[in-house]
Formats: sequence, C-alpha cells, structure tokens
Amino acid sequence: MHFKNGRAAKSGDPVIGKNWNGEVFAGHIVDLNPSTSSCNVTVTRAFGPDLQCMSVGSMYHAEDGFNALETPPAFTPPPPPAFVPPPPPSTDQVSPLPQAAEQADADPAQVASN
Repeated sequence: MHFKNGRAAKSGDPVIGKNWNGEVFAGHIVDLNPSTSSCNVTVTRAFGPDLQCMSVGSMYHAEDGFNALETPPAFTPPPPPAFVPPPPPSTDQVSPLPQAAEQADADPAQVASN
C-alpha cells in the first residue's frame, strides 16, 4: 500500500489529505487493510472522530507534504517570443530608383537642362 506520491504506508504514519467532501484533515494511520484498493485505512485525528473509510492512495505522508511546501518551485524561464518577419513593403509606394535609372540612361545634355 502506497501514498499518492508512491511512498510506502505503515501504521502510525502521520498523514494529510482530503476527505470525501473536500475537507482537509491531518492525523495518524491506525489501521491498514491491504486486501482492498479503497476504504483501506483508518485515520485517527487529534480533533474529531476517526476517519474510517479512507484510501491511502489519496493521502500524503505529512513529511512529504511539508517538504513540498518548503521546496521552492523550479524556475522555468518563459519561451522566447516567436520570430515574426516584418511585413513586405507596400506596393503603393513608388521607389525613386527606377526614375534615377531612367535619368542615367537619358542624354546628359537633357538632364543638365532640367
């Protein structure tokens, strides 16, 4: 029988978990029933009645839960932004280069007179 994270469960282990209606609880295992896959553990709590029909696979050993709270999450840098190529130049604009090429082919005397 193992806790939710794979650690082996033993009688007397401190545990944390949620019961059937989502209420968080903490206690100690007092009875294990390895012959069933659900309702296989009884948990005693410091306050309130014992929890009779609990599944050890839905709980954590209290030490593992505490360590998870103390361990800072690993920093994962965000992915780099996707490369977006610049838009192609607008076809509405007329480039001055063709006009300059036409003037270069023209007679130098006519260009000088302009």
